[in-house]
Amino acid sequence: MNLVLRTGVAVLVLAVMTGVAKAAETGFIERTYEDAAGAHPFRVYVPKGYSPDREWPVMLFLHGAGERGTDGLLPITVGLGPMIEAWGEDFPFIVVFPQCEAKRGRILKGWNPDRPHAQRALKMLEQVEAEFATDPERRVLTGWSMGGFGCWRVAAATPDMWSAVVVLAGGGEPELASNLTDVPVWIFHGADDEVVPPGRSRELVAALEKAGCTFAYTELSGVGHNCWRQVYTCPDVVEWMLDPSQPPGGDVEPDQAILARAARARREKFREALRIPGAVAVRIGPDAMTAAGFGLSDAVPNEWKQGRIDDIEETLEALGEQFVIQMREIDYALELDRAIFRSDDFGRLQLRIGVRNLVLEVAQTSITGTTQQIRADGLRVVVGHRRPVWLEVDVHPVVRGDRMELRLLGADFRIPDDNWYVAAPRNIEVRGGELTPDLVRIGLVGGLYLRKSQIEAEVRRLVPDLIATAEDMVSEVDASPFMASVWPVPVYTPDARLRPQAVQVDSRGAELVFGLVAGPVDAVHVPERPRLEAVPVPALDSVDRSRFLQLDLAPGVVTPLSQMIVDADVARLHPLDVPDERFHVMADRAFLESVVPDLKTLPDDARLLPEFRLVEPLSVRPGQVDSNGTDMEFVVPGVVFSIDHRSDVSSPWQAVAELEISVSQQARLELVRGEDGGRTLRLGWSSDPQVEVHGRFADGYTPRHPELNVDAFRREFVEAWTAWTRGAAGNEVAVPNLQVGAAAMGLSDLKWSSNRLVTEFSMQPSEVANEARRTFEYKVRGPDSRWSQPYRLPGGESHEYRVPYDMELRAVAPLPGARSRVVPGGRLMLQPLRRRGRFRLRSVEPEPQRTRSDR
Repeated sequence: MNLVLRTGVAVLVLAVMTGVAKAAETGFIERTYEDAAGAHPFRVYVPKGYSPDREWPVMLFLHGAGERGTDGLLPITVGLGPMIEAWGEDFPFIVVFPQCEAKRGRILKGWNPDRPHAQRALKMLEQVEAEFATDPERRVLTGWSMGGFGCWRVAAATPDMWSAVVVLAGGGEPELASNLTDVPVWIFHGADDEVVPPGRSRELVAALEKAGCTFAYTELSGVGHNCWRQVYTCPDVVEWMLDPSQPPGGDVEPDQAILARAARARREKFREALRIPGAVAVRIGPDAMTAAGFGLSDAVPNEWKQGRIDDIEETLEALGEQFVIQMREIDYALELDRAIFRSDDFGRLQLRIGVRNLVLEVAQTSITGTTQQIRADGLRVVVGHRRPVWLEVDVHPVVRGDRMELRLLGADFRIPDDNWYVAAPRNIEVRGGELTPDLVRIGLVGGLYLRKSQIEAEVRRLVPDLIATAEDMVSEVDASPFMASVWPVPVYTPDARLRPQAVQVDSRGAELVFGLVAGPVDAVHVPERPRLEAVPVPALDSVDRSRFLQLDLAPGVVTPLSQMIVDADVARLHPLDVPDERFHVMADRAFLESVVPDLKTLPDDARLLPEFRLVEPLSVRPGQVDSNGTDMEFVVPGVVFSIDHRSDVSSPWQAVAELEISVSQQARLELVRGEDGGRTLRLGWSSDPQVEVHGRFADGYTPRHPELNVDAFRREFVEAWTAWTRGAAGNEVAVPNLQVGAAAMGLSDLKWSSNRLVTEFSMQPSEVANEARRTFEYKVRGPDSRWSQPYRLPGGESHEYRVPYDMELRAVAPLPGARSRVVPGGRLMLQPLRRRGRFRLRSVEPEPQRTRSDR
């Protein structure tokens, strides 16, 4: 009997331990689904607080094209997965992450409900729901990009399964909307998405409205293809998915703390796959420095302008008694007026930061003695209430390794006696002893007045931390916008950083050279060591310096970057996935049979797979430069158009034939002024691309008809390529101004220099125009200058000022004494009124420039 009891107890203990172990398995966990095709790994996210005692909401996430494969890991590296990590323990859903295993074929049909990948995803969801306690009434389907298309189609095929459907950067067939009348749908798209145009989502929205569905559409201004960062970090969106009984919609405000954690995790997980020294150089002239100084207040994050410092505790003697003084909850807030940057020929950067209204508030001050206890609330110190107080810092920039060091040469901060004050506490409580509230008030206020030098020293003590923060910012710059502009395919864009390589400072400004460091094509397959590639490196002082801003780029980076996708064998594209419809004929069976007559011997139900594949890296070669623009040559040395076949879905593809294509084409890059006065880059292609095509049958394939009609393929390809290059949306791109402080710097010049493309951004002029007939006399002044001598502006003419700050204008005649503001890039006009002899001053500010968050 004892043996039976002991065995029973052991079984119970084992069962309890097993249950505890299962309950503790949370976070991203690995699972496997098995079917006739084999084992398929996938990931499941289980919230940390999971318990089978209650039912949990469940979500199925369909990933984009870049995460296809068979490792089961890639789907959690882009999109919802990283955002769940940034949510921490608060993300409330169990989430299933299936993986589309088809790396070939139509991208946008990867998650079609009639294909095995989508069917397998639903089976994985079913398996997870059998293992975990989930709520079938709160089952959400969501997807991004390729997964957004799949989300729409799967939802339409299985509408009764879902409590809500959330589509990001997707599209699909509008006619399917009639299947979604009983499930709420929220569609998101970035307004600046150039991979999947927003029009694809707008088509679905129009169809949902026509069908009478419950839906919302949010088009995110200034956001590109990666809109998942904004959507999946928005608490309101997650709350709606938990309870979609309310109509979808509303403002999408990402949680900034979640976004910050996601950015930090992205930096920490960054791994190097490729290094390209000297990829980018930046030259900052004195006028650009001045502009940056005037924009300091807007550029510095608000969290830097407020905070809390450590509590203070001191001991002192008064009236023969020893007192302990404690200051708790010491908050500070300040305003930044502007900064003044200067550089000299000794390699120094001099920075003066104007601080206004620095308020130091002590929430609670306690004074404890042997016989007396005192409490004072709301003691305040205010610095810079009349005018800015200047913090002066001198540094010497050097690059050591991959880091920028700003070696501190000196720091100074002095508070003028007339530009600060101490405000007495709002409330004082005294218990026991001889000190009265008035004496305490005098002692606290007077004591702080005597400690001005200590306050100055405390501010100076902050300088090393500020310098360290600046060093971190310059030592690793997010290169996502640069990568988006040079990466040759719309998917698999790797993470990248710019790291300092060299710096030179003199009286003409500063010049920094950065190396480009790219991460792997996917976050799972990381090389043991990064590959090093050379491009022409800019020589410091090799280009005539501008007073404004110059960006020096190496177009040669296109070659090693495109080599990455060649090596990873991911640059594959079905003809029907090429945006230009002229390429779609190359997927037509009749056309393919005309090129490869042997295809006619295959059964009528045989499936064909045509595909473009990049097999050699791209390159850009510089050409002639003149006053109207710059020439260049684009070279695509190796593209293979392959044709495979198979008898059914379960059979492997068999290669039939390959057509090897090489393309080179001359282009001219011109800088033109747009209708709104802004600058536009226009890419003009030569009329005839140089195209060579060579064909062969695949190894191991024995044709009955050995001829290949290469000329017919070449004609169709040249026509499609020419139509695409002539009509491509990217052939004319408006270049937004760089907002440097209050000033807008517009692209003003571009040229080749030693196989590098040098672009210059200069100050957009402020204009004073006289639209009247009589001469306009006026004076102007800047923030630090006196009124100028009168300027005379004849009727019908204008004056231009290239300054990075607001100017104040005072009329002399007509309208004597009238004042107005002239903003950088703006226009101030003297205009006649209908009544004879009457005038007015009218100011027009420049249109605000939108920036793209992930370009």
